[in-house]
Amino acid sequence: MSLKGIINIDKPQNYTSFDCVAILRRAAGTKKIGHTGTLDPMATGVLACCIGPATRILEYLEEDSKEYCGTLRLGLETDTCDIWGNATVCEEVRILAEGETPAGTDSAEHLITEAQVREAFASFTGAIGQIPPQYAAIKVGGRKLYEYAREGRHVEVPARPVTIHSMEILDIREDEVDFRVVCSKGTYVRSLCRDIGRALGTAGTMAALRRTKTGLCSIEESLPVEAVKEMDAAALAPYIIPMEKALANYPRIDLDWQRGMDFLNGKLLRGAPAPYTETEAAGGNRPDGEDGTVLVRVFGDGRFLGMAHYDAQAGTVKAHKVLAPEIKEEWTRG
Repeated sequence: MSLKGIINIDKPQNYTSFDCVAILRRAAGTKKIGHTGTLDPMATGVLACCIGPATRILEYLEEDSKEYCGTLRLGLETDTCDIWGNATVCEEVRILAEGETPAGTDSAEHLITEAQVREAFASFTGAIGQIPPQYAAIKVGGRKLYEYAREGRHVEVPARPVTIHSMEILDIREDEVDFRVVCSKGTYVRSLCRDIGRALGTAGTMAALRRTKTGLCSIEESLPVEAVKEMDAAALAPYIIPMEKALANYPRIDLDWQRGMDFLNGKLLRGAPAPYTETEAAGGNRPDGEDGTVLVRVFGDGRFLGMAHYDAQAGTVKAHKVLAPEIKEEWTRG
């Protein structure tokens, strides 16, 4: 059985993202599998994996925002920005509960109020510049950052633009804060914990992290890796998410059979209707394509055909990727 689509895997701790892909390859009986965003071995949660021809939509799914639930530990900073690293800063910190006053003035503890914690979290929402951790997979000078770090070399990395769409504090304890964050691709929650700690005049590191959502894949609907180990392609089939459903954050345009065939043949389509309403446009619910165009899903005769650039000013649809060659063959045969 040949699988095509997306599988939502729940990655456990101590597994790499590649470990999960390897397990899925054995179960699905194919090497053609990729994932939409690496999770560190310490982190758990949603790992959306594309199988077979669906690997061609990785570039679209990677643009999806991510949701995480994490824990910030104050008073500690490490070389990896998580508690699995070597401590570089360590001090006693206590978060004062609302209305609490310190018992004395000679305490060695760094005292922080809940109000200060909430203010610090709020200051990191929106568009921010973020410096990745030294132990990261991004490349500098043709090598991954963590390769330099393992050699004991510190590499200066400029801040990168990321967007923190929202942050919610879930619980505050003596020196830890549980939170939920929704962020853009490329965001390092480890860096976020480090920077919030510094903003509070102390240190901070990530003590736990679970990805609860990426795009339309949520943790509630994920498939545990341990279950995948016992499955084959036939058993995995019911868990496959069709490409058009995984891409549902992109606007949709519907064509008739003839214009659908023109799209499959790579023709520029003129006089195309708008694939989104003005309300949706005002809400930013339309990922941008090239040259001011909008990326859209294209359907022909109700069937998903591929992705295209829609030019609202010119009223044109230009194919970006044809993702259903089998439909073209079927329609050609008549």
